Amino acid sequence: MMKIQKLISARDISPNWDQITESIYQKLEFLLHIEKYNPCNQRYYVGYDDFGKIACGAVVYSLKLNILTFSKYSFNITASIVGIPASVDASGIIGENTESINNLIISILQQEKGVIIGFNCNLINTVDRIIKMQTLPTLIFEKKQDSWNDFLQNIKHNYRRRITKAEEKTADVEKRVEPCSCFTEEHYNQYLAIMSRTKTKLETLSFDFFYHLPENYQLTSLYHRNDLLGWHISTSDDQTFYWLCLYIIPIFFSVCTFFC
Repeated sequence: MMKIQKLISARDISPNWDQITESIYQKLEFLLHIEKYNPCNQRYYVGYDDFGKIACGAVVYSLKLNILTFSKYSFNITASIVGIPASVDASGIIGENTESINNLIISILQQEKGVIIGFNCNLINTVDRIIKMQTLPTLIFEKKQDSWNDFLQNIKHNYRRRITKAEEKTADVEKRVEPCSCFTEEHYNQYLAIMSRTKTKLETLSFDFFYHLPENYQLTSLYHRNDLLGWHISTSDDQTFYWLCLYIIPIFFSVCTFFC
């Protein structure tokens, strides 16, 4: 029978956890970062096979939710969330074995009380008590060209013409690619301005969350005459490129960055 262990810190999880993750946001490095800069009573359920190897796992945290999000009123409840506490599209469930995951979910239900919500947990399909929700749509672009110019030449003329005109109008916009330690209060204020207008926000991340991101995350900022127009934070893992945050940036800049 599978052994299931509940841990209260990602520091106590075996490095073998990373071997069964699908997203960089599920890896221990990112979980430790969130634990430090967005503490929300994180706990981790780890399932081991008969040989003591990690077979599956789950990230659970506590969050106050307004269940009347789309009305002019508010009614907050504290829920247990199966998910990554950073509003990313990764699932809070790791592993592929359906039987192991079902046993893990049963253990979570036995220990977690009240409302339980699973964010992006498509593998949870047999449990009625867990409310399934999606935080963000997952859009995967398969890059088949080696350069931005190759990409432009392989799209329809109408699209290429619109992108070329947009590039001409923004030719004097400066793009700066820097470590996240260059994140400033100006960047953060743009983030807060967007969050203040978002009706469906989950958590508001701290300035330190962005400033102290690991070295493999980079900050790309767009300036016009030293005025910050927008920014995004990105990273890569193996053959996948990720956007962690994207704020007030024309989409073609994001695609350009993808080919850099």
